[in-house]
Amino acid sequence: MKRAVYWRDLNGLHDEWSGLYVEVQGTTARPALHLLTGVNGRMTLKLREHPLFWATLEHSHYGAWLVRNVGAAEPWAPPFPAIRSADVGRFAGLPPIECMRSWCRYFVERLSAPELGFLIPGQWVVQALLPVADTLHARGRLGAAEWHFKTASDDTNRLPDWQLSGSTLLRSLQAGSLRWIDFSDDREALIVLHDVDPYADRLKWWRKKAREGTLPPILLWYVAGLSAFVVIDGHHRLHAAIMENAAPRFVVIAASRSQTISHCPEIQQRVLASLSRPRARRLNLDVAASNRVLIQAFDDRPCLGALTHGWASPGEERAWIDEVGQRVQHIGKTEHLQNIIDRCEPDTE
Repeated sequence: MKRAVYWRDLNGLHDEWSGLYVEVQGTTARPALHLLTGVNGRMTLKLREHPLFWATLEHSHYGAWLVRNVGAAEPWAPPFPAIRSADVGRFAGLPPIECMRSWCRYFVERLSAPELGFLIPGQWVVQALLPVADTLHARGRLGAAEWHFKTASDDTNRLPDWQLSGSTLLRSLQAGSLRWIDFSDDREALIVLHDVDPYADRLKWWRKKAREGTLPPILLWYVAGLSAFVVIDGHHRLHAAIMENAAPRFVVIAASRSQTISHCPEIQQRVLASLSRPRARRLNLDVAASNRVLIQAFDDRPCLGALTHGWASPGEERAWIDEVGQRVQHIGKTEHLQNIIDRCEPDTE
């Protein structure tokens, strides 16, 4: 079956734009950027045959160990061509929402390219993760640790409700090659795939765009098994935003599954009866509040939950342990190796 990609805008009940719904049809093949999963919570993210990181869940799911393959012999190769100056200029003059919608479409097109094939058949949701109003209004006065980002999700659009803090950004950049991800620290962690040369010409260019307010958003992929966002495009842009103290924007892409909503008819009738009583009318209930109650009781649109596709590798745990052992030894962190293999939390000092 020939591959086909369809998308449509997702709007809330008040017609506000919330993101893109993407449906991919065709045969399933392993994409260039893919996640391998095995027994005992072992994971490996690969770009073609090159491992970008290894991870394993703690046995009680309190956290996960992450070992990045930074500085390996094979240099970092972006999953798709770099953003061009012409693209930046084409979107820079658009109103804020239209600008983010255009960038979301831009990333969907590139992730759909045959040479990458990242968007495998199924449902996908693409959302804008934006600085909250306080962060924007205080630009130049708030440090990166105080930034906060949210999607436009609410109880009317039935989409994932993503959040990200500035402190999470800073922790991800300071973590080094070996990291313990504590699931109690943040709702979602952030994983960067490579380091950035602070003297790189591309970083200087993106810093200029950050000062101008035209910095393109950073592309994140949600990996459910690690409860984390993975930066798959925009490492230099992320550093540029922090260095210029200009809160960036993000685009989050996640595989999705529709979840049917079933309401209880008895409860629905009780809600109607309650709002129809004379006493309720005398209370002069707020119309918006009444509408929210009715929506919650009768809105049967499906929820679009987030998930992550992975490729099973059940017989490769020995190879996973050997690769992680070599990497941990190379970076001089062998004191953590046994805890990683045994899926235990870090030793307390």
